[in-house]
This record gives sequence, C-alpha cells and structure tokens, in this order.
Amino acid sequence: MNWTVFGIVTYFVLVIQNGVAPLLMLETEIGSIRPDFVLVFAVGLGLFSSSRTTMVMWGVLGLLVDVALLPEVGGVTVIGPHVLGYLVGAGLLLQARTMIFRRHPLSMGFMVIWCGIGVELVVVFIYAVRSLYDISEFWALS
Repeated sequence: MNWTVFGIVTYFVLVIQNGVAPLLMLETEIGSIRPDFVLVFAVGLGLFSSSRTTMVMWGVLGLLVDVALLPEVGGVTVIGPHVLGYLVGAGLLLQARTMIFRRHPLSMGFMVIWCGIGVELVVVFIYAVRSLYDISEFWALS
C-alpha cells in the first residue's frame, strides 16, 4: 500500500466527512444520525490490505477522527476513544473477512455495519466511563 496516496485520499475523505456529513444528517427524536465516510473508507481498504497494514491504517484513521472531526468534550479534546474503537473495528474486520466473499457488493455493506457497531460500542463505553468522573478535579492546582 502506498502511504502517500493513503494520506492524500484520507485528507479528502476527512474533508468530505466534515463538509458533507452535516448536510446529510437526519434529526430524530433521540438525536441525530449522520453518515460516517471515514468508516466506509477504512472498511473498503481493510478488506483487501494485509493484517498489519489494516491495524495501522485503522489506528491512524481513529486518531484523525479524534483530532480533526470531533468537537471538544467538556472543554478538552479527548484523544483515544475513536483510536481504540477503530482498532476494535479492525479486529472485527480481520476476523470476519475470512468468512465472506470480499468482492461481493453486499459484503461491503455488511462489514460497514458490523465494524461500525463495534467501533461505536467502544466509543460510547469510553465516553460513558469518562462521564462518571470530572477530569478537571485531577488537574486542579489548589
């Protein structure tokens, strides 16, 4: 895999995610639903990359999602939830891709749903655990 091309395409995917996804967002009673183009991009590359490349690529994409796309949570940028979530998603992808036909069109959709559930479960769990305590009291100089 050419990492220069990966970096350029990742930049464009992040720009599309940041610019187009809010326009396609659906408002519901319990919150908003927006597409995740970064996850679709990661699954598309992960289906055909080597295992090591897939893990590194998903970790980098998780870090970029944490840094570039998400607003501050409680006044600070939290780095880590999406990195861990994307690494779990990569693990799910690597386990499941041996059992599917990679070139079948429905495989891509199934894997996006499968990995997306894994990624978001980890992210929501980390934010839920983080909300149980106030981080500012650990850093207060009193």
